[in-house]
Amino acid sequence: MEPFTAFLLNPSVAAAAAVPFADTVRLGLGPTLYQRVPRGDLANQDRWRVTPPDNLFRASVGPFSALATARAFLDRPGAPTDPREAFAVAGGPHTDCFGNASPAPESLASADRISLTPAEGTIDSCIQWFSVDAFLVDGAIVAVTLDIGEP
Repeated sequence: MEPFTAFLLNPSVAAAAAVPFADTVRLGLGPTLYQRVPRGDLANQDRWRVTPPDNLFRASVGPFSALATARAFLDRPGAPTDPREAFAVAGGPHTDCFGNASPAPESLASADRISLTPAEGTIDSCIQWFSVDAFLVDGAIVAVTLDIGEP
């Protein structure tokens, strides 16, 4: 997961090459997939912006980006400088900050799932919580979703 985290925090062509992305990666919010991005375009931060039809997700206004969310989390005052201290990495299904199930997109229910969330003690409220989930099929990341806390 370290190459994926490094890519999230500093996207570049070289960083993308180190991540086992599929030829096309789906991007989404929570359990909904919105767009497809070719592997060659993943280093372009603009391609990671997801805008749902009504521009709203979990009581927040978009656009939304897994890259921007992870970077902003590390750039905030008082944040740990080492990503290994800032983020918790887990495999499989997980819950949100409130303890509710964080469902996978229906088409990826059987895919392997790796989640990146704020490490324990790094946020003050569930409004600050987020999850960047990578879904893998045969070892390749086929989708990345962002989920966020809401009031």
